[in-house]
Amino acid sequence: SGTIYAVNATTGTEIWRQTIGKRLSGGPASSGNTAVIGDVGGQVVAVDIRNGRVRWRRSTGGAAVYSSPAIARGTVFIGSYNGAFQALDLANGNVRWTHNAGGRISGSASVVGNVVYTSVLARPGAPRRTFGLDVRTGKVRWQNSDGRYSPAVGAGRTLYIVGVNTLYAYR
Repeated sequence: SGTIYAVNATTGTEIWRQTIGKRLSGGPASSGNTAVIGDVGGQVVAVDIRNGRVRWRRSTGGAAVYSSPAIARGTVFIGSYNGAFQALDLANGNVRWTHNAGGRISGSASVVGNVVYTSVLARPGAPRRTFGLDVRTGKVRWQNSDGRYSPAVGAGRTLYIVGVNTLYAYR
């Protein structure tokens, strides 16, 4: 429905609700008093978690956002169905950099250290790719010819990359 809700974690009582756009598919990410989510209408929206007030909106040019963002170092990382993976300033939504992933992005971004990971949607006949991008510049630091929805998880000194049928572990 495009509506987000804040509820009391103990009682489940609604604190506030805010309609922010079209249908929501991915989940939100939060940092401090800001939560960020994308919608299938092609918007990324940041709200104040204390009251639901919209802080900023950023258009993806109409491309649906099915992915969940990640937030690190004051930057929101999120991809859309037009293949654009963007780093947005958490405070105002301004674009810091954009990477063309060459395919629809529907999975969650993952930040591990100084690298943000994203994958293109694995579809029959479409190339599969996972990218590791420098969080500051967006330059490709790592690439794999496999990919899935939530591409990377860091645990201790091991990085796990989730492929279509394979789980990769790198130390």
